[in-house]
Amino acid sequence: MEILNKTYNTRKILSRWKWVILGILSLGVRWLAAYTPQSVESIYSRGIYPIIRWVFDISLAFSPIPLIYLFYAIIFYFIIKTIAFQFKKSIPLSIRLKENAFSVLSFAGFMVFWFLFLWGYNYARVPFQKQMNIEVSKLDSISLGKELIIAAQEAIDARTHLIDTNLTPLLPHSVRSDISPDFEDKIRRDISKMLLKNGFIAGGNLRGRGLTPDGILFRFGISGIYMPYVGESNIDGGMHPLEKPFTMAHEMAHGYGWTDEATANFVAYLTCIGSDDAFTQYSGYLMYFRYVASNYRRINTEGYKKFRETLPVGMVNDLKAINARIEQFPTWFDTEGLNNVFLKSQGVKEGVASYSRVVTLVYSWRLKLNQLK
Repeated sequence: MEILNKTYNTRKILSRWKWVILGILSLGVRWLAAYTPQSVESIYSRGIYPIIRWVFDISLAFSPIPLIYLFYAIIFYFIIKTIAFQFKKSIPLSIRLKENAFSVLSFAGFMVFWFLFLWGYNYARVPFQKQMNIEVSKLDSISLGKELIIAAQEAIDARTHLIDTNLTPLLPHSVRSDISPDFEDKIRRDISKMLLKNGFIAGGNLRGRGLTPDGILFRFGISGIYMPYVGESNIDGGMHPLEKPFTMAHEMAHGYGWTDEATANFVAYLTCIGSDDAFTQYSGYLMYFRYVASNYRRINTEGYKKFRETLPVGMVNDLKAINARIEQFPTWFDTEGLNNVFLKSQGVKEGVASYSRVVTLVYSWRLKLNQLK
């Protein structure tokens, strides 16, 4: 009988502490995974994760509404429930504090476990550029200046396929002001085509949804998000049309298992410029130019101002329209600091600065292409 009681008590303890234990164990696996990227790539990223994606694609993907709303509703419910319990005067304060502390700890373990299992272990996979056999080369100031010229010319050339270049100056609304109904499917097909062509796993029914009201993400300092718990990508509905193809491709890149922000930008760039849709191509080239310009402006502000004056009026107006959108939705809560800490905790040394590393990746990719010619 004593043995049975001990077994029962052990099971009871494990049942109560299971999410805390699983959370800690999953963090331990994540720590070990950092030392074995090839194993993570073969076992998780190309083994377990595609199955997870398939389950999402045949189930939650058919929801008529973005599931991120439901996810945050559940989080809100948990917070309210925890606060309400704290005011139950029929229960001693010490017990209320103890139970709430345990609930928070258990919930944290739950969130950590499912975050890593459903997506997060991809942080430890073999880097995208390594699998593409791209030798990453850093840019000096001279190389960055040349990249600025190349990026600008590519965007200018891409823009000529959209409009009559004689229509200058171009008003912001002269560029297509909306996205066609099949936009989501089109970006999914484009990114799947690019990834499959390069030997990666893609396809399925990965969702990419716009969120309303406009500015709901911008207010928190972000333009898009991939939510691992529901397996869907989201972008802010208030985004300028020129930003949407690139940003949606970026978030879908996350959905296909690419966690690093620079890699997601690189995948988005390759997706957009490889599209058969001129608008999508221009979005890719223009957004990349903005990253190059941002980097160059930091080291040569006056030089960038002079260079910008040489750009076509229409392209300058496009950039102004995007900046006007940014000013339209100022942030309420700046999450950059939190995002920076999170990215660094997952092994991304640059933190939020990793977004701009797409310039290095594109530059190195172009060098490789030139060497193959």
